[in-house]
Amino acid sequence: MAKQSKGKQPTPQQQQGEEGESLAAEYFAERGYRVLERNYKSQLGELDLVVEKGLQLVFVEVRSRSYVSFGYPEETISRAKRRKLSLVALHYVVSRRLTERVIRFDVLAVIPTRSGPRVEHIEDAFEVDFSGRSAPLLF
Repeated sequence: MAKQSKGKQPTPQQQQGEEGESLAAEYFAERGYRVLERNYKSQLGELDLVVEKGLQLVFVEVRSRSYVSFGYPEETISRAKRRKLSLVALHYVVSRRLTERVIRFDVLAVIPTRSGPRVEHIEDAFEVDFSGRSAPLLF
């Protein structure tokens, strides 16, 4: 179900986001990943999807668009957004005591086509970003 306030119908954007996240969870599960979290929230922000395979912990940013004329979904992840995702992921890893894991940030883009949504998986889409600089984070 899409996120919504009490008594309100979800907006088309919320509905599209929820559908994209469901598609992403299915995509990873079909490829042998275990879905640990959907819409993980902390005081720092939110992670769309957290999945694992072996010792690899993957934080997935799901991006959906109704139209690609304004750019592809993965192009909408700004430096500030990467930094925020990095901080939320660090909070997740530390709070769950998963510091022995190798982490990765993926983007799953859901792109509309005439025959239905097309999924584009970008592995290792970006590195951990703290203080405006990127640096790999291996625990």
